[in-house]
Amino acid sequence: MRNLLSANLLRLRKSHLFWGTLALSFGFGVWVAVNQVLEQMRYGGFEDSPAFSRYTSVVGMVIAVFVSLFFGTEYSDGTIRNKLITGQSRISIYLADLITASACSLLFEIAYLIACFAVGTPFMSSGLLRHLETQPTVFVLTIVGSLVLTLAYSALFLLITLNCARKTTSAVACILGAFILLMVGIYLDGRLEAPEYITGYELSIDGQVVPAEPELNPDYLQGIKREAYQFLYDFTPGGQTVQYSMVAAGNLHLMPLYSLIILIVSTGAGVALFRRKDLK
Repeated sequence: MRNLLSANLLRLRKSHLFWGTLALSFGFGVWVAVNQVLEQMRYGGFEDSPAFSRYTSVVGMVIAVFVSLFFGTEYSDGTIRNKLITGQSRISIYLADLITASACSLLFEIAYLIACFAVGTPFMSSGLLRHLETQPTVFVLTIVGSLVLTLAYSALFLLITLNCARKTTSAVACILGAFILLMVGIYLDGRLEAPEYITGYELSIDGQVVPAEPELNPDYLQGIKREAYQFLYDFTPGGQTVQYSMVAAGNLHLMPLYSLIILIVSTGAGVALFRRKDLK
């Protein structure tokens, strides 16, 4: 395992993809923080989505691209076959790649957060990082939860990449998967945010437009159906992505646990498939 991790580290040191993604993550953090400070100074008020949480909205796509491209070359370059020839087990190969993918994903988000804090700290009084002042528990749980979410994404996309021999196919599958997960999260958010009552307008006897009697919204979720949608919203990576990006999660204490479950299940499934995969 140590030799495999050392080999991955050596690849990372020479990888333009890794350093480019790290630089882009840091640069994105600077851009988001500066843009939010300028908006704050120009218009006043507070942003609904603070700078420190913005990276969560793109983290799935970033990890999908990096994992599929970086580890997808192990088939075309014969790296996996060479590792097996040297006596490494398939489980060790998979776990070493998972550790590497997870560490890189965490570094990307940490680079973004460092950029946000470096730019935002001098402007805390303007509201850029107001959650740290007014809601420290929410602030900490959001950051911790988003970091654990990156581990879940890493495990999901590594499962696809190491069980797909073609880099192009795995890249398309991972990127498409990240997009679908995000769309599912947005859809669930829209359904759960639907109001219970709809208030329209009507003409009064004297010809004036007045509010009509509120009517029950047919799209409003109730009972078990609402609980099921809420569970999926909290459990799925796409639902967590939407909630963390808006710092509007209702179950911050449960969502990291759900991410860990996804991590464990994805790793178990990935290892099981990889052990039976024909690598000839």
